[in-house]
Amino acid sequence: LKNNDITGSIPTDIATLSKLSKLDLSRQKQGLVGGIPEEIADLGLSFLNLAHNRLEQTIPSVFGTLDEIKVLDLSSNEFSQSIPSELGRLKDTLLSL
Repeated sequence: LKNNDITGSIPTDIATLSKLSKLDLSRQKQGLVGGIPEEIADLGLSFLNLAHNRLEQTIPSVFGTLDEIKVLDLSSNEFSQSIPSELGRLKDTLLSL
């Protein structure tokens, strides 16, 4: 779903998509806004790309528990707080912040 015109924030009920293994919402034309719902961590994703949007607030510290994730790209957003130390727990993950 990258490079589309999806607007607004990421809905918390995205966690109901239990069969989802990869999620790419990067480079939305208007840019997604708001925070990243912690519920995304419940999906057990192997790939999450939310780069080049206007996401703000914080990166959820629960992302440090994403054992299955291989790629996590949150670069080029507008996060207002520091990177959670919990992300240091991620092993074998390509991490772009």
